[in-house]
Amino acid sequence: MADLGPLAVAWRLGVAVFVIVMPTVMFFQLLRFLEWLRDDELIARMDEHHDLGTDDRDGHLATVAAQSRSARAHTASSSDSTGDQPLTRCDSCGTRNVAEATYCSGCLEQLE
Repeated sequence: MADLGPLAVAWRLGVAVFVIVMPTVMFFQLLRFLEWLRDDELIARMDEHHDLGTDDRDGHLATVAAQSRSARAHTASSSDSTGDQPLTRCDSCGTRNVAEATYCSGCLEQLE
């Protein structure tokens, strides 16, 4: 094998690191995007700004938004535990997490 110069070795190492790291970074970004999509506040905002007329989809969106509002009201009015699953709050962002969680589902900080 021919002798590679330091620039060629550095280039190959850089490409290898990029190929190894980028799929992981993209996976975590996909997870955060999916968590953003399931946000109940997003559904409520869509319901508030939705002004396309009335058809079956509007009724479905209104139903989902009403369920979202009632779930938020129930969560806000309940204490820090729901049924058999106690919840804890993250010190960094205030997100409620199950007591067994090691990391916050909102900001990914380690819970105490």
